[in-house]
Amino acid sequence: SFACLYFWWLYFWCFNYTRIASHSVYQRIARTLGHMTNLPAAFLLLPACRNSFWESVFGVPFDRAVKYHQYLGRITHFSLTLHMIFWFINW
Repeated sequence: SFACLYFWWLYFWCFNYTRIASHSVYQRIARTLGHMTNLPAAFLLLPACRNSFWESVFGVPFDRAVKYHQYLGRITHFSLTLHMIFWFINW
């Protein structure tokens, strides 16, 4: 479900949002990647604590939640790095 939400988020920011679609290619990619960083960063905080409310809601044990936390951190770091690279290219 996260992958579906992620690709819908990508489609929305890259193609449907008119304020981004009117810019140059590199600036559009940079702006889209900046918004794409927000989604995994928001989910990054959910599995961060032991015995949290979200752990009981989703039924995920803490050991697996740490794995999800690490994957989301890597996705966030990767998209943020690409965002900075494309802004530098555009600049």
